[in-house]
Amino acid sequence: MSGNERCNQTDQWHRIMTLNSRQNTACYLMALVLAFCIVVQYNDPDGWLWMTIYGVGLILTLVHLFAKSSTVALSTASFVGFAGFIYLSISIGELEADKVLSSMNMEGRGVEEVREAFGLLIQSAWLARLAWVTRANHHHPGNL
Repeated sequence: MSGNERCNQTDQWHRIMTLNSRQNTACYLMALVLAFCIVVQYNDPDGWLWMTIYGVGLILTLVHLFAKSSTVALSTASFVGFAGFIYLSISIGELEADKVLSSMNMEGRGVEEVREAFGLLIQSAWLARLAWVTRANHHHPGNL
């Protein structure tokens, strides 16, 4: 093996490890965000539902991080979440957008539903990304 081939292999290995490191960091950060979302649902009247929803996202993220994740499970959870986002978005109706976006207080009808809808959207987009990465890894091992 010549020096150039060895250098090219080292560069390729470094690129793959950097991408894996970035993916792992993103998984750890999202796991922390989802765990926080679970904790803040404690006093919510329908907290059990949202703790379950965010718990599924947390579990799927941890499985992706520490084991071989399932593209089907990730895609299904993402699809169900996107469907929930659309359902909540349609059912919300007219709201005063400035109250929803400018205050953490639950002022007015629908403010909580808007925040729940965006929580579903964020989690669903995350799970869709994990499904894409998992699928890409199954077709091209070593690449992210």
